[in-house]
Amino acid sequence: MTMNQVKYGCGIDIAKEKFDACLGLFDINQGFTKVGTKQFSNTSKGYTQYMEWVKKQCKHFLPVLHLMEATGIYYENLALYLYNKQESVSVILPNKANILCQFFI
Repeated sequence: MTMNQVKYGCGIDIAKEKFDACLGLFDINQGFTKVGTKQFSNTSKGYTQYMEWVKKQCKHFLPVLHLMEATGIYYENLALYLYNKQESVSVILPNKANILCQFFI
């Protein structure tokens, strides 16, 4: 880790049955370095596995922002799960998501 890294960000693409997560580090210039990607089931078991994966991947004591698109109702349970775990969660409108996708490619 360099002193320039300021937070982790995890972009979540969620659907009815599953969700894909892309975790990375942001630096002070808002540059993004991908740490890893993984797919999970959109169930309570999948949410627990997701949190375990994030904690395992985050080698540095930095905040994590979980970012997801408001697609139908599919994001709601995961967003509530993360909120109840006192995690930082951002849900954005679909027409704004493509602006942020550049970081998570």
